[in-house]
Amino acid sequence: MPQHYAQTMRAFAAERPRRAILTWLGSGVAAALWLGWFFLAGVNVHAMSDEARLEVAEAPSGVDAPLAGEVLSSALVLGAEVTKGDVLLEFDARREKLQLQEEELRLKATQTKIAALDAEIAARQTALRETESAARDAREAARARARETRAAADFAAEEEKRIGRLAADGVSPRVAVQKAASERKRLEATAAALDADIGRIDGEAKAKANAAQADIERLNFEARELAGDIQSSEAAIARLSLEIERHVLRAGVSGKLADVASLHGGSYVPEGQRLGVIVPKGEVQVIAEFQPSPVLGRVREGQHAELHLDGFPWSQYGVLTATVRRVDSEVRDGRVRVELDLDTSASASPIIQHGLPGSVTVNVERVTPAILLLRAAGVMLAGSPAEAATPERAP
Repeated sequence: MPQHYAQTMRAFAAERPRRAILTWLGSGVAAALWLGWFFLAGVNVHAMSDEARLEVAEAPSGVDAPLAGEVLSSALVLGAEVTKGDVLLEFDARREKLQLQEEELRLKATQTKIAALDAEIAARQTALRETESAARDAREAARARARETRAAADFAAEEEKRIGRLAADGVSPRVAVQKAASERKRLEATAAALDADIGRIDGEAKAKANAAQADIERLNFEARELAGDIQSSEAAIARLSLEIERHVLRAGVSGKLADVASLHGGSYVPEGQRLGVIVPKGEVQVIAEFQPSPVLGRVREGQHAELHLDGFPWSQYGVLTATVRRVDSEVRDGRVRVELDLDTSASASPIIQHGLPGSVTVNVERVTPAILLLRAAGVMLAGSPAEAATPERAP
């Protein structure tokens, strides 16, 4: 039997060195290629976020209840477009409106009283001026009559002297002298009475002026008190107007309503309760939260990133590309905030809208597999408890 396979066995013996050589040669080429890839090929290193979301560049505006009260009417509709200043919610302000109406009526009544006082003060001042003018005229008339009487008295005195000389010469009777003396005395008495009238007129005029001035001062004091009441009413009206305006909740910005509370007439809302959010229109940005270690010192502005949205498989919708715009240097709540701008093609995607969650992968650097292996080894060695507990000593 062996003689039949002698030639075949010799052929196998001849082929064994050739197959071994080919095997070793193939293994060497594969090893060389692997070593070349291991030391020379570039591998992208990525940092993946814990979470990410889409937000408009302008921060959303919260709609909070400015006070506690009963809802009168509500225009909070999910997805509704609103303009800055639009009424979103109106609280019951009937009590404040009644108080405002009461203050307005009080203000009008006080203003009417002040108008009446002003008219009375003006009439009293006019009467005072007329009284002073009448007293001045009476005083001037009395002075004129007094001057006239004195002149007549002086003339009577001269006449008395003349008649006395004539009587001494026997030309005129003694009765004429007595008559002339009596006329002189009457005129002098009349002049004295007129001087007394002038003093009486001055005193009466001064008394009337003082009384009228006192009345005017009293009326002015009442007018000042009413003016203070007017200021108080105006302040109360302004306060109540502001309070009523607080019962009307208006949109602070223009945009779309989101996360609105379900309210209807008669609902009670506590002060400060979040009733909704207004999402402004504008460019959408990406906000990502990372662990500090893979980001700090490695993620920088301008680096390329990819956004994967939850609920939108990349196989169907593709991957959205973005660029790092800003990296927060502070760690908050154990995470680092990174802001990214969507590329033009990504921002035009119809699925882009505020609030979509997802994850971000940032292309941090490109290194060889050998460097990655060395880094992994360094991390393992640095994390060894024995190495960490044993301090390094100089030889």
